[in-house]
Amino acid sequence: MAQICALQIWSIAQKDMYTAWNVYMDICKQGGRLSFLDLLDHSGIASPFKEEAFENMINSIDTWFSKHD
Repeated sequence: MAQICALQIWSIAQKDMYTAWNVYMDICKQGGRLSFLDLLDHSGIASPFKEEAFENMINSIDTWFSKHD
């Protein structure tokens, strides 16, 4: 679960490091106050329990490898 969430932040960072950092910091600040799924929803991170989260990560990773091959 954590890896899929971390990869989503990494994917955001590929486009905008500042936004990725803000998403990460927001998750850290809200941690302990919100449930896991509410925390993800609040942060705009897709739930790792949904298939589209995996599909999006596969696409992001594939794009990264295509650029760095």
